[in-house]
Amino acid sequence: MLPEAMWVPLKLGQNKLPADVGALASRADAVLVGSGLSAKGISLASSTARAIRGIAILDADALNPKVIRDTRRAIHRVLLPHAGEFLRITGKRATPAAAHLAAKKLQAIIVLKGPLTVVTDGDSLTYIPFGGPVLARGGSGDLLAGIVTSVIARRKILKMTPLQATIAAVTWHALAADWLTQHKGETAVRTTQLLDGLSPTLRSA
Repeated sequence: MLPEAMWVPLKLGQNKLPADVGALASRADAVLVGSGLSAKGISLASSTARAIRGIAILDADALNPKVIRDTRRAIHRVLLPHAGEFLRITGKRATPAAAHLAAKKLQAIIVLKGPLTVVTDGDSLTYIPFGGPVLARGGSGDLLAGIVTSVIARRKILKMTPLQATIAAVTWHALAADWLTQHKGETAVRTTQLLDGLSPTLRSA
């Protein structure tokens, strides 16, 4: 339960999908699509993606060619694949060079998650040498997606480009993992404890 979360009630349309999600997505500075969805939610992911006019952040089951094409009206898009998802959307083995080429082809920022996470927009490559085994736990990618979306949504206030905001968010997430390892260890910790490291990591930046 998240008692502090803000909820927006949505009516179901004839297809049993939220009828108002497109209107909400079209007004947002940044929209995350895919986290928590199963493959059965692709139609919802696609309809949401088509409505986005800000920046589209795609994760999990939204990382497929159809949904990516459906974000064509977004001003920018950020893809957050691990190796298997990267193979699904490109047909290529996940390497920094392949990510660089894919970002250029798709006109997107790609965050290739792995032991050494890479962020590329097709012009530059940034390696994130932080994080460690804590980030291999289930749910850490969902947390990353939320952080990336939040920072990108505030990019104008922070005076950052979408690429700069993405790199900052990925680095923040990874440094929070290092903080958690240092203070709690790598074994008996939960993914949600990464949240505990966000504030001290930001204060020490």
